[in-house]
Amino acid sequence: MVATLFRFRMKKLNLMNKTLLILARWFSYAFFAVLPFQIKTFLFVPDVFVSGFSNPYMGYFLYIGDLFLLLALLFFSLTLFFGKKKKKRSVPKIYYYFFFAVLAFLIFSVLSVFISQNFENSIFHLFRLLEFFFLYLILVFGGLKNKTLFNVLIASVFLNAILGIFQYFFQQSLGLGVLGESLLSSDMKSVAKVALSGGDLLRAYGTFPHPNLFAAYLVFAILLVLNGLKESKILFSVFLGICLLGLLLTFSRSAFLALIIGLAVYFLLSADRKIFKYLLWAVFFVLILGVFLGFSSVLQDRIFLGDFAGFSERLFYFDISREMFFTNPFGIGLGNFTLEMQNYADLKIVPWFFQPVHNLFLLVLNEMGIQGFLSLILIFVFGFWGLWKRSPLVFSLLLVVFVLGNFDHYFFTLYQGQALLWIVFGLTGRELIGSR
Repeated sequence: MVATLFRFRMKKLNLMNKTLLILARWFSYAFFAVLPFQIKTFLFVPDVFVSGFSNPYMGYFLYIGDLFLLLALLFFSLTLFFGKKKKKRSVPKIYYYFFFAVLAFLIFSVLSVFISQNFENSIFHLFRLLEFFFLYLILVFGGLKNKTLFNVLIASVFLNAILGIFQYFFQQSLGLGVLGESLLSSDMKSVAKVALSGGDLLRAYGTFPHPNLFAAYLVFAILLVLNGLKESKILFSVFLGICLLGLLLTFSRSAFLALIIGLAVYFLLSADRKIFKYLLWAVFFVLILGVFLGFSSVLQDRIFLGDFAGFSERLFYFDISREMFFTNPFGIGLGNFTLEMQNYADLKIVPWFFQPVHNLFLLVLNEMGIQGFLSLILIFVFGFWGLWKRSPLVFSLLLVVFVLGNFDHYFFTLYQGQALLWIVFGLTGRELIGSR
């Protein structure tokens, strides 16, 4: 009788554990599905400049992805409580090196809060960082399927690519604010544009806060599509062409460079080079379409550095970053670059110039200090070291993040950028530990 009751209870616990695990994984996939869509609610912004300009990098938002990630974490935690303990298995040393570098990065981010000039702001940024560390843990240990995860991301970015293409052709937003689309128009001064045929044309945004961040997701999706071409050549070829066209319409130079480098390394490390011909056909199609639509001149202007406005702005932020580091080598606190930057500028900064330095590594150096900077470098070093012979795809994705991080700040300042950074870290951890 006792044995029967014990078996019944174990079956009940196993069924409960399986149900919880299914829910945890489905909420995880739901997070990846909504991630490219900027669906959020405004909480509050603590500081307003004298001119009345609100600092967007100190605004606090709650995203729908936060809710899905929280639910996924909750159900995964319950599986640990109700599930059986898994047998320990051997883990490669390189994973421990990588994980300890990630852990050091988190510890130094916590310590930076205690030297912050704005404790409240730094605490919020710390919570966001810890949230994405839990995302890292879910990716490494949650048992998510690579195929499902990649397909969900590809589908979401593909829909954004279609949206971005229509935004470019209509030169305005499509009224999809419910999906997180920003209010856009080629007549608005606050949106990103390119000069073409004597006028300014709106760059493709999708549902992202800036075309450069949109471009990062498109580069990510293009590499995932190439990896999936072996499964469905026709379907993935369509995805590839649309994503390439969407990327072209963002006119993001850093993304173009990152894609070229990422593809070169991917094909160098990959044993299957048959997919290269599909990429060539897709690039040929997109370039011919670009010439037909008449924006070859603006691409030439941006690619060959004819447009110097963006570079002069970046040099301005680099100068501030340098002065800030020499004054505060151990950091100024998470999220505080725009709050402190006026103290290190020779001229009065106009409101729309309050932006972080356009470099992930310099921004970490300024906000978290030399210790945070070194821990971030070690994450990439151990990641590249471990992935070299393990995964051409994830190695290329990590390399793309490294390249893009040298040209922009969104991996540390914007929700979708932060998530993408930790997704790549999580995929790296999965490969290093041998969990797929």
